[in-house]
Amino acid sequence: QGDPEAIDQLFHANRLRHQQLAGRWSMPELDQTLEQQQRLIDRFSRTAAPAPEQPTLLFIVGLPRCGSTLVETILSQISGVVDLGEVPLLAKAISAADRSTNATLKQHYRHLAARQRAIEPGCRALTDKYLYNVAHCQLIAAALPGSRIVHVYRNPMDQVRQPTNTTCSSSSSALRYFSVVFVKASESQGVVR
Repeated sequence: QGDPEAIDQLFHANRLRHQQLAGRWSMPELDQTLEQQQRLIDRFSRTAAPAPEQPTLLFIVGLPRCGSTLVETILSQISGVVDLGEVPLLAKAISAADRSTNATLKQHYRHLAARQRAIEPGCRALTDKYLYNVAHCQLIAAALPGSRIVHVYRNPMDQVRQPTNTTCSSSSSALRYFSVVFVKASESQGVVR
């Protein structure tokens, strides 16, 4: 019925990959991310919510290997939809907004998005498929009104069976991170599942 040592080999491979990528990438620190997010939610909820504007922001979130790339590819084929790629634009905008006293998260995000891709006047929507944006669903709802969050879901058992490039050296760190952020995301408004 399968190799009982397969999961051990998978974790061993992940540890090796983590060592290869050391210093180039790391999973965001959960506690720090949640504290920063709450600070910004508090700050932006005290001000009047600005009206949604064009283009609409579509944040595509989910676990790795859930099919989010396919969803983004399909959406980006629609005329007027621009694919921003899988880069941490929102995380960078959050850091900038956290340090800034006068610029909003929306201003920082729009600036970074414009630097990432040329956004033409007929653009109706921007897709952002950085999966770790799931940690910021509440902040997206509070500070980026009119945005949509598309949660791509796949049976977790199918995901476990897939080869992975994740940099988690153990399953416990990944499970803790994603379980907490998905609970937070489920509390948010505007999530399309």
